[in-house]
Amino acid sequence: VFVVGQPVCLLVLLFLGKYAGGNGAGAIAAACRVLSEDFRKGAFFMHPLQSLQKVSIAGVLVFTDANFTQTLTGKLIAIFWFGVLTLIAPYHTTGENLCAFVLNLSVCVIMVGGVATKVLALQVALAQITDAAFETLIDPDFADALPWTAMAVSLVSFVVALAREVAYGPCCEKDEEDDPPPAG
Repeated sequence: VFVVGQPVCLLVLLFLGKYAGGNGAGAIAAACRVLSEDFRKGAFFMHPLQSLQKVSIAGVLVFTDANFTQTLTGKLIAIFWFGVLTLIAPYHTTGENLCAFVLNLSVCVIMVGGVATKVLALQVALAQITDAAFETLIDPDFADALPWTAMAVSLVSFVVALAREVAYGPCCEKDEEDDPPPAG
């Protein structure tokens, strides 16, 4: 209950703080500003949404049996969150959003690696119990390489984004909605 209840309560408080005076004084308004400062104004709700992403990708799979269905469920959940977070593009700069895109795509590739591992285990089991010759379902090297490649791409994208931001500053200026022109 706490694992899902905490992000949901935080989401409700953020909406209350945003629409009931998010720029004013008070504890809820201050919390809303602190929790949403990493994101563009239209994506102030991202911290609880990211918590729900983590809970659903890692936590939901605990409640399913460790079989092929669990692997496919994880893949579908990862694809769902990849699409949602790509569409929202919550960060201020293109570089930050691109890095988030690569990291979320890597989760999907890691899940494909999980599917490949399950198919590889099935292939080994079939070879042991039958004498029938059949084509290789999946190359073992491919199944081993997928998760490691996804992790390497994630790390490289992070290092490149970090180095670029340190050397040149943000990839692009903040969105217009984040810094409206001064009135007057």
